[in-house]
Amino acid sequence: MDYKLDDVLVIGAGASGMTAAIVAARAGSGVRIVEKGKKPGRKLLLTGNGRCNLTNMDPDLPLAYHSVSNAEAAKTVTEQVFGSVGVLETLRFFEELGLMIQKRDGYVYPASGQSQSVLNVLTGELDRLRVRVNYNSEVTGLTYDKEMRAWLVKTPGWTYCAKKVIISCGSRAGMPRDPGERKDGLLTLLRKLGHTVTDPRPALTALHCTDPDIRMCEGARTRAAVTLSDGKSGRLIARDEGELQWTAMEISGIPAFNLSRFAYGISSSSPMNVSIDLLPGYEEERIRAGLFEMLERAGEPVPLPRLLGGFTHEKVASYLARKSGYEKEQDLPDKEEAARRLAGLIKHLKLKVDGTREISRAQICVGGVSPAEVNAQTLESKICPGLYLTGEELDIDGPCGGYNLQWAWSSGMTAGMAAGRGKLQGRAAVPDI
Repeated sequence: MDYKLDDVLVIGAGASGMTAAIVAARAGSGVRIVEKGKKPGRKLLLTGNGRCNLTNMDPDLPLAYHSVSNAEAAKTVTEQVFGSVGVLETLRFFEELGLMIQKRDGYVYPASGQSQSVLNVLTGELDRLRVRVNYNSEVTGLTYDKEMRAWLVKTPGWTYCAKKVIISCGSRAGMPRDPGERKDGLLTLLRKLGHTVTDPRPALTALHCTDPDIRMCEGARTRAAVTLSDGKSGRLIARDEGELQWTAMEISGIPAFNLSRFAYGISSSSPMNVSIDLLPGYEEERIRAGLFEMLERAGEPVPLPRLLGGFTHEKVASYLARKSGYEKEQDLPDKEEAARRLAGLIKHLKLKVDGTREISRAQICVGGVSPAEVNAQTLESKICPGLYLTGEELDIDGPCGGYNLQWAWSSGMTAGMAAGRGKLQGRAAVPDI
């Protein structure tokens, strides 16, 4: 077959892929993108509920990231990457593209309030730089040709050839399952190339609870501190605070989303424990004293949900009343004991969690290629020279609030600069495939 050799081929037209392609093309490389979908930026349009939380102004941003397989290597990689391409460089990049931004409480959004604006400036720059984009091109093979000294990228319709390849195809999170799609195809190919890969699993998603009575809380929103612990040993796993959203059988919202990355391996036979503090700004003794005073002051039997309504959302108050066993004031033989029990529920509401939503209903996936297997300065594979990994392809993930998009921008620019300029460091022998 007579191959046309591209300088850089990017697999995936998502956030990190488009960014990598732009930076590589600006460096003078001939760049092609192959994308399995019909359009670019499908997940980008969904971010921030369609508003696109571009980044986060957190001064400790590099410390916010996690890894399932190698936390120390992830720390090294993020520190190196953000040290070269951080938030300010990202904002400058988008300013050059003509995107107006607005900052709010440390979060950064397009001034239009639309993810479409971000996609428009990215695709506009791809067009200006004459980056070739081939859609409906799912990659099914990835091999290195030693004679050509180039990578062969196979799709159902064609085999492309490139000096360097940047893999930026993201994950299946947030996307409906296509029956004809190869499950985690690129990660399977990377395994065959010798990489260590942790299977993707859903993160930044809701936690499913076992108590059917939480249906009483459906639709409520409450500020809360949420702690996740091991169901068997009781070991503390993680804690987060923010607005908690209640659904028919789930707890959702930022605290639940941020804890969901730690909730792997859970099931009905191996659940985890969640403890919810519904008034994180108040001491338990103060709450107990307030409840006791209200119970003492009540001149007639008053339903507890009405009394608890001054402490939390009315739906959650009804749920707490049921959990306490005291539906009405006349059921209280000992008001002091009742106040103590109710205060304990407000500060330490216990739930069992036995699962998360499926990958298609998650915002991101955790897992991927071990960060120990890429050069921290270039994101080039230490195993396969000329191959670069960005975004969710690597086992690096962050919490809600623009952290994962910032990783996409920074990793994409880092790989694009290295591949586009030919700065290959720490080259290793290409494995026999």
